Amino acid sequence: MPIAVLVLLIVLAVAGGLYLGYTAGQQRPLPSSPQRKGLGERARDTATKGVLGLWRWNRARKKKAREQARDRD
Repeated sequence: MPIAVLVLLIVLAVAGGLYLGYTAGQQRPLPSSPQRKGLGERARDTATKGVLGLWRWNRARKKKAREQARDRD
């Protein structure tokens, strides 16, 4: 079996499992659980957190480099 077909099957299996799990959770929510976020909203939140984390890391890295350059002078 070619690698491309194997990778495609794995991706489809994972996507199908995520979809089935999501729909099963939507069909029978617990009475005390809050309203669930939609798939798009969760994806947007994840992307936003990732971008903010990268921005904060880069800002801290540049600040540290500036401080080290200042100490060398």
